[in-house]
Amino acid sequence: MGWLTGAVLALMAGSLGAQQRPAEVVRWTLDTTNAIRIGVREGASEYELFDATGSARLSDGRIVVANAGARELRYYDPTGHHVKTSGGRGGGPGEFQYLRNIFQHTADTVLAADWMAERLSVFSPAGAFVHTVAVEDLDQADRPLGAWLLGPFWIAASTWRPFRAAVSGTIRALPRPDGVPGFRFVLPGRDGTLWIAEQMAVGGDTPRWVVVGPAGEPLALIDLPARFDLHEAGSDYVLGRWRDADDVNFVHLYPIVKPADAARGRLPRWMRDARPWSPGAQTAEVRAAITSLLRNLTTAQEVYFAEHGGYGDDVRQMAIEMPDGITVMIVEAGRTGWIGAATHRDAPIVCGMAVGGPTPIGWPEGSVSCGESPTPGR
Repeated sequence: MGWLTGAVLALMAGSLGAQQRPAEVVRWTLDTTNAIRIGVREGASEYELFDATGSARLSDGRIVVANAGARELRYYDPTGHHVKTSGGRGGGPGEFQYLRNIFQHTADTVLAADWMAERLSVFSPAGAFVHTVAVEDLDQADRPLGAWLLGPFWIAASTWRPFRAAVSGTIRALPRPDGVPGFRFVLPGRDGTLWIAEQMAVGGDTPRWVVVGPAGEPLALIDLPARFDLHEAGSDYVLGRWRDADDVNFVHLYPIVKPADAARGRLPRWMRDARPWSPGAQTAEVRAAITSLLRNLTTAQEVYFAEHGGYGDDVRQMAIEMPDGITVMIVEAGRTGWIGAATHRDAPIVCGMAVGGPTPIGWPEGSVSCGESPTPGR
C-alpha cells in the first residue's frame, strides 16, 4: 500500500485510539546468515569505511554508501562488491566539503547533502553527478533535511512533500505517547510503514523497534543489533551502519524473516492505550524552559569539549540542572559538533538544537527548533 493511500485511510478512519488496540503483535527477526556485509577493518581502500553516515538500496539491489570521512559516495553491487566511487573532497561540482548524508529520491536518484556548503548534489542512478541545488532554493515545506520534528517524534526527513504529508497522517493516527520520558525516533519505511524506536530516552542503546502500517496499525516488533544505526527499512530487509567495539564502520543489509508461526511480543504501553491526541501544556512557559535548558547544554558542551577534546554524548556527563518534567538527550556527538533534543512530559512536542558538523542541512545552527503539534486543528 502506498503512502498517499495510507494517509487517506488514516484521515478517514481517524485514530485507532477510539478502538480496541492490540496488546501484542508478531516478532520479526533478522537473517544474519544471508546478510550482505560491506567493509573491512584493514584491506582494499574501496572497502574501508570511515564515518558511513548514510546508505540506500537502489531498485536493482545496488547499495550506495555515504562515506563521509572520505567525502565520497561508494556504489556496491547487490552482493557487496565495489563497482564505482563518486564525489570526493573539494568545493567543485560533485565534490563535498562536508558530506552529511544521502537521500534516495525518485527513479534511483541520490541526493547528497553537503552541510558546510549548504547544498545538495544530485547523482544519477549510474552514479554520475547531475547538478547542484542550494538549500536556500528549496521550498520551505521541504526543509529541513535529515531531521523533522512532529509532536514527540524525531523523524528522518524526506525532500518529497507528498511523502511528508503521508507520514504526518500516519502519526496523527497513533495514540499520544504519554507517561514515558524522552522522544521516539521514526524512520519511514520504503513500503509505507513507520519504524519507531522504542524508546529514545536518556541512557544508551535502543535496538527495539515497533513497525506500524500507514493507518497507524501495529504490525510487528523487531530487535536490531546493538551498535547498528538503521538507515533504510524495506518490506523484506533493513540496511544501516554497524560499528564494532573499536568504532570501525561497516554497512550491513539484513533480510527480514516473517515466519507464519512467529512468536508474539507485547507492545509498549503507550501503543496499547486508547489515548487520542490532545493539546497538552503547550504553553509559552514550557517552550521557554526547554529553550533555556538547551542553551545551557550548549555552554556545558563547550566546557566538556575543552576538557575532553570532543563533545559529550550523555547529558549525565554535563554539570547542568534538569528542571522537573523535562528530559534531554544527546542525539549525536563527536569531535565536530553535536545534536541535542528535549521534551516535556506535559507537552506533545520535541525541540532540538544542533552545533557544528552533525547539524542537519537546513537547520539553523545554534538555534532551538521545536516541532509542530500533531494535534488535529492545531
